[in-house]
Amino acid sequence: MPGPLQTMPPEVATDPKVKKGVKDLALPIKPAATKSCLGFADGIRKAASEAAKQEARRQMGLRVEEKGTVWDGGVVPMIVACAPQAKEKPMAEAVSLCMALMLADTPQNVRLAEAANVEKVAVDLCKDKSLLVQSHAAMAIAAVATAGTAENRAKLVASGAMKQLTAIASAADNEKALADQGVNKLIAYKAGQRQEEAASALYMVTVDNQAKQSAMEVGTLKTLISLTANEEIIKIVTKKETTEMPAVSVRAKVEAAGALLRCVMEPTNRTHVCELGGVAPIIKLLAHQDIQARERAAGVLHQMSMEQALRAPVVDAGGVGALLTLCDMKDCSTLAHEEASGALLYLANEEAAKFQLCRLNAAKTFCTLLANVKTNTDDGERVAENTLACVAHMCVHNNNALRNAKRSILFLNHTGNARLQDACSPSVNKDLVPHVVRHCSDDKAVVSGQAAAALAALCCEHASNAREAGRSKGPKVAMSLLLTVTDDDVRIANLILALLAMAESCPDNIRVLLRMGASQRLLMLNRGSAHAQVRAFAARLLDALGCVPSANHEGAGELVSSLRMGQPYDKQAATPREGISVTISRLRVCRGRLVCTFSQGGSIVALYVKL
Repeated sequence: MPGPLQTMPPEVATDPKVKKGVKDLALPIKPAATKSCLGFADGIRKAASEAAKQEARRQMGLRVEEKGTVWDGGVVPMIVACAPQAKEKPMAEAVSLCMALMLADTPQNVRLAEAANVEKVAVDLCKDKSLLVQSHAAMAIAAVATAGTAENRAKLVASGAMKQLTAIASAADNEKALADQGVNKLIAYKAGQRQEEAASALYMVTVDNQAKQSAMEVGTLKTLISLTANEEIIKIVTKKETTEMPAVSVRAKVEAAGALLRCVMEPTNRTHVCELGGVAPIIKLLAHQDIQARERAAGVLHQMSMEQALRAPVVDAGGVGALLTLCDMKDCSTLAHEEASGALLYLANEEAAKFQLCRLNAAKTFCTLLANVKTNTDDGERVAENTLACVAHMCVHNNNALRNAKRSILFLNHTGNARLQDACSPSVNKDLVPHVVRHCSDDKAVVSGQAAAALAALCCEHASNAREAGRSKGPKVAMSLLLTVTDDDVRIANLILALLAMAESCPDNIRVLLRMGASQRLLMLNRGSAHAQVRAFAARLLDALGCVPSANHEGAGELVSSLRMGQPYDKQAATPREGISVTISRLRVCRGRLVCTFSQGGSIVALYVKL
């Protein structure tokens, strides 16, 4: 056992291939490097399990000691150093394959490869004429971007990775290209392979902000849009057979859509994508057979819809209908529903989109989502929040000045959008209002807050929805939440708006609010809140409830709530509530004096002073 101050000796490789490889791979490069690299590659790609693959990679990076000579990092830095030196095609293909496979999912090997400047080596290999080498170079770049650090990705971008990967992704494999490539009996190549790997590498590299910013300049955006839009079928003729296949494979489309999604997270790229004609191909991808393609396409539209100027092109290209169809798909992931509803909540601010949402009965789609969503997961929570935001935004009357967003106080006109409120009413979609009310009591603050905003929009100047909210215990649920929330001004403001809409549109709801002590809570908010909108909304609701703000918050609250409870006066006076400074018994005495004084006459000033 080593002592407490001693360090464990570095682990030494036990794989005999590694011990032999340090000799075969020593520079200057030798023909034995080809066989050695193929042996390492086979040890990874032919491994019986993922665990066996990882062990093979790990062994390649372990220290080698032999006859007093030490090779730190094993064969990893040696293979990277050999790659630029391999001039013969079979050797270059073997070395580049080995390099790509040993780096995949292995951060330790990426760190060891840094010593040999792996970022620049991988990018330079993209220029090789061999389609296999180009494919392996793209794989290596993806591996470094995934298993490496932000610094590794920055080095890739600085070395020109975006430009070189874009060049590979834009080059289709035709008969001539495949004929020039020839056949490597030990390393197979399939048509479109380099395009797939380049698109995948672009998806990995565009995590870097500098990569996103350079996407337009080097033509990446144009290439990615072209890949997603390409529906061409090509023929590959060989000596044995003629094969028809898509010019762009499913995987290439999926990876291109993923890279495009990451690129449009940079706001300036959203406009570029629209200008390059990217909206229609992305919308078409929403109906793709591959679930991941749908997810990423919806994500792109989600990002683009954040820009008010880009919403009209999305609506005009049929985006609303395609997104609703995606939300209706049962064989779809929660992530796809999250992204689709995320796009719709922004589009719902636009009048043209509201027309489409009404025509396509979006309320039914949103009702189904709210009925089935489980908010105990992060994705489910976001689906619920986004869907409730869709309901809120589409039911607000648009005066071309409202730009609603989730997690903010709802901009609510004095009138709602009657067409869409009617579409959400019990006579058309009987369960929508109850589902919104149910989500008001959700444990997740973002869900309950957005549900309050949706309830406000549904009930604003709409008696039918307000009555349905009352039947579904909406006033009770929202008021209970208002009594407990103290540190979230946005949620408090939206709750007051919901209560105001329910009270103004259906007077029967007022009784419930008063029974629950609404006046006292609102008086406190009106006087004590630091948020101007909360104070203003509280004053409006107090007015709707028939209350007058007072300096004595608790007393005024008890006065109004008690006198309008519908109980006999004597009973109220006999059972005053505890903890209130102005009790019902004192109010009774005050009332008696008031009646007596009026009966005796006298000026109002004298009356005021006496009281």
